[in-house]
Amino acid sequence: MGSRTADNVVATIKSQVQPVVRAKYVTVATRRYYNFSNVGKPEKITSDTDPKGVYNPGDCFEDANNNGSYDSSPGDTGVGGADDIVYYTVNIVYPNLTPIGALLSWGPTVPFRPRR
Repeated sequence: MGSRTADNVVATIKSQVQPVVRAKYVTVATRRYYNFSNVGKPEKITSDTDPKGVYNPGDCFEDANNNGSYDSSPGDTGVGGADDIVYYTVNIVYPNLTPIGALLSWGPTVPFRPRR
């Protein structure tokens, strides 16, 4: 990544999808993590009160992103620094160009949702 900023990364992603969809319909969100094992996982609860296995006010936890509160996804926004793991979410919402869409009660926009 070097000296690239979050804005540089977003511009690069939008330029890559430009042949398929106009950049104005694309939004990019980033989350950075300290390591792969934190991606998509909540912060670790170290002292758990009832009900067990879920965070409750008063539980102790490892504050992975140092924000002072429990997070179900402990990443921070931005592209991070050296050795950080960056998770990108790209959303595409474009206008519904099908005239028949109104007859079928489709909305004015169509979200693109890739299969997982």
